[in-house]
Amino acid sequence: MNKKEYLNQPVVKEFTSYLSNLIDGNEYFKHEYYWYDEKKDIYFDSFLDALYKYEWPFRYTDRFINEVKTGKSLHDNKTCLESFSKGLVSAIGNGDLKACQNYCLMILDWGGVLYQNEDKILSLGSILPEYLACCIRLFNGPDTTCNDKYKVSVNGESIDVIMNAGFTKIYSLICSSFIIYDGRVGGALGYLETNFYKKTGNAQSKLLSFHYGSARGKQIRNPSVNNFKFSILSAGNVHTRDNLKANWLLAEALENQTSLKGDKATLIRDIECALFMIGYDFPELKPKDESKDKVENYSTRSSSKDSKVTADLVRTFALQLIKEGLKTRASIEFTSSDIKKELGGDLTAICSALKKPTFFYQSGVTLEIIDTPPSGLGKVTYRAKKAA
Repeated sequence: MNKKEYLNQPVVKEFTSYLSNLIDGNEYFKHEYYWYDEKKDIYFDSFLDALYKYEWPFRYTDRFINEVKTGKSLHDNKTCLESFSKGLVSAIGNGDLKACQNYCLMILDWGGVLYQNEDKILSLGSILPEYLACCIRLFNGPDTTCNDKYKVSVNGESIDVIMNAGFTKIYSLICSSFIIYDGRVGGALGYLETNFYKKTGNAQSKLLSFHYGSARGKQIRNPSVNNFKFSILSAGNVHTRDNLKANWLLAEALENQTSLKGDKATLIRDIECALFMIGYDFPELKPKDESKDKVENYSTRSSSKDSKVTADLVRTFALQLIKEGLKTRASIEFTSSDIKKELGGDLTAICSALKKPTFFYQSGVTLEIIDTPPSGLGKVTYRAKKAA
């Protein structure tokens, strides 16, 4: 099913119309949550309010001048991404391998997913510029479908398209009307989808049913509620299909709204930013049970003046956090800073306490480090899942 065929499906047409009305403020929308990273409550009273309140605190190293760049606001991020896009497209056109590598790694660094993807970029070696050029032709082509296994032919060799939360950022900056589809954006689309079903009375459709990604902390990204069920995002073809469907839907929705003005590339980035903010957390979907209270009690006890943040307390708190998260998702990601915010204590001591894989394995979970700061000190990101 190509873009034209997909957009002509009745339920897709209805959902696209719903999104257009949502952008224009003709559909009711309110959403709120506690933003753990910024330690503040955030509230949206319309879909576009989420765009206007967009923030992404980034920090990356400009590999051309070896200089650290930072920013946070919508303007900061747009300026940064426009620079990446212009530079990477030029590097691909010139077949400049080093520039392609630098821009890709900077994009991943900006998005906080460098650790998981640097080897993938470097492993492509000298074919990186041509690989990216082939992906542009694939994703911009009119005959690309949303039910393919996605491959490109590079110098006569068939290569699987790499797709995950990192590479979607790269493709988004070199392809036409291509959003960054990460776990938050997928969760937001699913969340809006359930609102659409509740309004129309439609049954859930496989033509939509967007996949979500797991959170790194206590947030809920799974938009499943009642009979509306969503699956967790996986890398590869599933991610690519969802990305394409979202690209097509959102581009079509923008054609039929009147609130936003500008070129297509700017507008689709605006919608992506709004979805990103909406998808941070769905607190109303959090299970209310005793185990959650137990986790919060650790924080309460540790905040007293006489409390001491011991290694045992850190591990026990982390285990409770992990088990709570694994009730609703296949894996959970969190950081040492998340634990510090709840328990207090020293980041180095917290990281040291978590270097006990046998403790977690004996409790039925595996814990791995997926990201560390360049200096080796500071916030460490962990991923936990049920032990095999």
